[in-house]
Amino acid sequence: MDNTNKLNILLKNVSFDSEARINVHSRPFNINYRLEFLGKKDMISVGDWVTYDVFDVTILDMDENLKKIIKVFGDLTSEPLLNDYVFVSDVSAGVRSELQYFSPSTKQYVQINKIKLSPNLEKEINDIEMSKLSTEN
Repeated sequence: MDNTNKLNILLKNVSFDSEARINVHSRPFNINYRLEFLGKKDMISVGDWVTYDVFDVTILDMDENLKKIIKVFGDLTSEPLLNDYVFVSDVSAGVRSELQYFSPSTKQYVQINKIKLSPNLEKEINDIEMSKLSTEN
């Protein structure tokens, strides 16, 4: 069994909590996600070649207001929102923060390949009734 498979077995039942913004002016929203390690990729960072860890991210749960925003402004898969630079950057920062526990003395380089919603979360967002949407709690 190679290291990628070993890491994915370890990550399979672990979820992480973080915060992410949908743009530079929004407040941070809580998200809970699971990682899938895809492998390593050599890329240039500030003029030097470094090895990035590449992940797919599956969002399992999120702040109720973020669900409403996705319902109103995005389609079910919310591609524009989940691929937004600020959102992806915040998720990457959360992943780097979690990886620091595995190698505290090494700078972590992370590339997010894809961010998607879990099937349960997609269904939950899809089932939100538009007539009951309010950002007030």
